[in-house]
Amino acid sequence: MGGGISGASKKSAVENDKEKEKDRKEMTTTLELEFEPAPIGICIRGRTVHKIFLDTQAHKKGVKPKWKILSVNGESVPDDSLQIKATLKAWMRMKKRIQIIFNTQEEAAKETNVDEIAFDLDLDGGDKDGPGEEM
Repeated sequence: MGGGISGASKKSAVENDKEKEKDRKEMTTTLELEFEPAPIGICIRGRTVHKIFLDTQAHKKGVKPKWKILSVNGESVPDDSLQIKATLKAWMRMKKRIQIIFNTQEEAAKETNVDEIAFDLDLDGGDKDGPGEEM
């Protein structure tokens, strides 16, 4: 009799682990968005979106802070904002549409806090609010 209870407990633990793994996968998804060969309107740190600029392509397409850039036009990108910026600028110079695959997270998909949207750029297009690379 005791063995049956132990077997049932083990089965429940395995089922719980499978449910947790399923929940984790549902919380992290990818999203592919296509952009015109023009400034996208994001500021990144590493590969993570730090800010979205108001009334830009990114803002209009619903990009959120904390999303991570996984690839640009099918090529994986490093966790290096300078290299990602160079890649995006190269595609823009070629006047090619840019497809970016983002890793979106459940907490990042919630409504964006107004502090995470930049409203003001200086004339040269720089980010006035601190470190990060603007695209």
